[in-house]
Amino acid sequence: MKAFIPAFTLVIFSLVLTACGGGDDGGNPPATTTPTGSVSLSWDTPATKVDGNSLSLSEIDGYKLYITQDSTTYPTQAYLDIKDNTTSSYTIGGLSSGQYYIYVTTYDMNGDESPLSDPVSTTI
Repeated sequence: MKAFIPAFTLVIFSLVLTACGGGDDGGNPPATTTPTGSVSLSWDTPATKVDGNSLSLSEIDGYKLYITQDSTTYPTQAYLDIKDNTTSSYTIGGLSSGQYYIYVTTYDMNGDESPLSDPVSTTI
């Protein structure tokens, strides 16, 4: 039996970066903190499998987000498993300064997972 591997194309509707910094604390010097930021991602629900056959929403079990700071190596462990087939966006927070590469996959009820999407690259 041929394994079910849904196709997935990441489509970014928005890529929002925010940074959190220190504020004024009444004249005292600000504490030294690591700057943090977040990335908001959204994607289209895939409509076809890798083999070109149609894919219904009921066949999708969820999505996995992968994140790395190394552009030469694909991540092998998911950063987050979103066990909801109706979710099509997520915000990754608490990121320190640097370059990030984010990938998305989709998986079915059997755990079969699509290949990694093309990466989204951003700098915090």
